[in-house]
Parts: sequence; structure tokens; C-alpha cells
Amino acid sequence: EKRHWFIALVRVDSVEIEFLDSVSRWNQDAYYLPYCKKIGNWLDQARANYAGDTEIVPAGWTMHVRRDAPQQCVLDDSGVAVDYDKRAGTDCGLFAVLFAMYATLGLEMDFSQADMPVLRSAFADIVWGCETGNYEDSGE
Repeated sequence: EKRHWFIALVRVDSVEIEFLDSVSRWNQDAYYLPYCKKIGNWLDQARANYAGDTEIVPAGWTMHVRRDAPQQCVLDDSGVAVDYDKRAGTDCGLFAVLFAMYATLGLEMDFSQADMPVLRSAFADIVWGCETGNYEDSGE
């Protein structure tokens, strides 16, 4: 069974669900619809948990797939992968983490598949350092 990671940003202020996918299917909205339904169910549950706060989940949500999200492969004009390095097939998780980090910090998503070896190594250092306690606090 194939596994793939992408993220959905739930933007309450603009009443939209934005998908960021490193193997984009921006021309295939139907692919994301089941995820929208799950997110909608989650939002309904959140509204139920905050009884009386009707502003937490506004009506009229829209969905879109961000077309300028960095990609693991080259896409043609219709959004179909034409140049895909199978060795990059495991990078979708790192792309998803980076999408979340950059979106949270409001940064321009200026990374690419070419950056993955260095970023993978940097994230491994962070994870292993935190796990073992072998990291230095810069004091900043």
C-alpha cells in the first residue's frame, strides 16, 4: 500500500482549506474531497465542543490546492508528473513538515527537492539531538 504525506491548512480567518502537496494533484480536486469531508467533520466536532461559540467554524468553506507549493518532481502544464526521481519518493514527509513550518512562520516556501539531502540531515540532527539530549543551547 502506498503512503503519502501532504498537509491541509485550515484557515479560519479566510474560511478556506488549503492543501500543500509535494506531488501535487492540483488538477485533481476530487482527490482531496474525502480529506475535506474529514476536516469538515473535525470542524463540526470542534464547534460542538465550544458550544455557544458560533464563530469557530464559519459556513461557506472553500478548498484549493496551492499550485506554487514546492514539488518533488517536475509537472507538465496539466499537473501530471513528467520527471520523477523514485529516490525522492520518501521525501513527502519532510516536505509536509517544511510546509507546516514555513506556513506557521509566514515564510516564503523557497525550498526544493534539491535541498532535501541537507534539510533531511539537519532535521535528523535536531531529532537525534533532542532524543539523546546531545544538543547545545545557543542561548539566543
